[in-house]
Amino acid sequence: MNLGSSNTPFVLVSASDFIKKMNRLKYQEQAKDLLQNFAKTQESFVNKQELFNFLSIISESISLKRGHDKVMPKDTKTALVFYYTLSHCSNIDKYIQGDKTIIYKHAEADPVLPEEVQLTLPALKRFKVIKTRLASLLDKRSMGKQEELEASILTLARLISREKEISRKTLDSSYNLLRILLFRTPLEEFDAANDFFHLLTSRKLFKMNTVKIQKKLEIRFMDTFHHIEGKRLAKDNIFPTLELERIGITKYPINTLFVTMAQLHGLRRNVDQVTVDDYNDVMEHFERLLSKFDFERRYYSIRPFCSMKKLYENAFNYGFKDDAKELIFRIRRSLTNSMINIVGKREFLFSHSNLVAKIITNIVTLSAIASYRRIENHSDITVRDVKQGIRAFYFLLREH
Repeated sequence: MNLGSSNTPFVLVSASDFIKKMNRLKYQEQAKDLLQNFAKTQESFVNKQELFNFLSIISESISLKRGHDKVMPKDTKTALVFYYTLSHCSNIDKYIQGDKTIIYKHAEADPVLPEEVQLTLPALKRFKVIKTRLASLLDKRSMGKQEELEASILTLARLISREKEISRKTLDSSYNLLRILLFRTPLEEFDAANDFFHLLTSRKLFKMNTVKIQKKLEIRFMDTFHHIEGKRLAKDNIFPTLELERIGITKYPINTLFVTMAQLHGLRRNVDQVTVDDYNDVMEHFERLLSKFDFERRYYSIRPFCSMKKLYENAFNYGFKDDAKELIFRIRRSLTNSMINIVGKREFLFSHSNLVAKIITNIVTLSAIASYRRIENHSDITVRDVKQGIRAFYFLLREH
């Protein structure tokens, strides 16, 4: 299997060579401990070794995609988050069929998995064929990986089916999913899911929301970002379009982004209010941080960020691809559910009801900037742009 085909978004080596490279990887001690400790806590898995083997396979593939010569804690943490995300996915079959945004639609409750599973007779026959295929990919030194790959297929089958009996169809789906995760999923997919998970569970968002912005500073932001090119430009070439209003974007998106940055600045300085005296510090810190964010170099230019005028005239006039729009809706629903789970419905409604719209606006604004920087044609915001927006926003949140 050549991994450099048009169906793959990155170029690697053959499947057999990739598995050989995985087999040669060593583990940093803490990285292996993380996997073992996590597998032990998963009560729904009677066979903890089976789960451990699957997590090891994903960790090793992530490590190789990062160019590491050994599996590091960062690799295993990303693998653990991806497993959690996949286990909470409402429809894994859609992911297998190509809808990579479905994993951003988190289920509200933890999945209920059967403690033990059995393969039906047709599935057992099919599994023998799959084992033979796996063996054909391995040389003598890599034969130890056969057991781990088989365990990975069974683990994924359990997540897909959620039933005690695994059918042949489910087994085929899990085999296809394993191939997708190992050979056709670029590192950015794992990293975006990882950052979104941490965004969903971040309490810094709630703390940030309590920092007040002085009215003079709000006016200064408005003057800078919406009136600098004249009122006509501000009215005619600005978020939100009717389409974006339906998604829930706030009226002045750039202003929302910089108010967020100001609140993060206040949080960093441990103050209750940010004033107009902090304007220059907020601006400089934002530009410095965002220039550090590493947009995916295969798809995005490293040129300087565009001017405000260009943002209004170009980036903020983009439309949305249908799947990108659906991703925004899924992000919004997941954020709402997660925040209610963290602080409770009453606290959310009375104190943080504006927070979801604010986060979505930040992500969409950063997505527009990513789209403007895209090397290829950038007339619409794509799923990849939105994922870059998620990562950029979490980067800003994390770095404060």
